[in-house]
Amino acid sequence: MDQPLPPITAITNMSMDELMTMLCLKRATIASLMKRSGLAKEEMKNYRPIFNLPFISKPIEKVVASRV
Repeated sequence: MDQPLPPITAITNMSMDELMTMLCLKRATIASLMKRSGLAKEEMKNYRPIFNLPFISKPIEKVVASRV
């Protein structure tokens, strides 16, 4: 089984060298969830957005922030 660390290291180093992040790491899936059960489903104010980023983007951001 391949180790995930070399590709992650390559992506992180590329982000640092080129001072940019890959767009695919910044695309989020957005879902809306009810704030509490029992609220009116027709009211948009009763929902909150949930942004699901790719799992790899957060560790890369932390490594880049610690290097800067």
